[in-house]
Amino acid sequence: MTNKIRKCIGCSKLFERGTMFRLLKRYNDNTILLNPTDKDFGRSVYICKNINCINNAFKKGKISNILKIQTPVELKNVLEEELKK
Repeated sequence: MTNKIRKCIGCSKLFERGTMFRLLKRYNDNTILLNPTDKDFGRSVYICKNINCINNAFKKGKISNILKIQTPVELKNVLEEELKK
């Protein structure tokens, strides 16, 4: 089985989805999960593991627009910490 290709919302480039951050808004309680399991369903957005893409996605409000929910400020800090790992 091949890995699926997704578009980064920060730079609009295509990457394999396993190499990107996935943010998911669960349908049942509107919580935002970072890199959820395949058993979680909801609206997703993908960001490549690049600090410029993370900053661009938050600066332009792209995450909020796609997930249709106000994104918490702490989410950017969580992504930046994950990037350092």
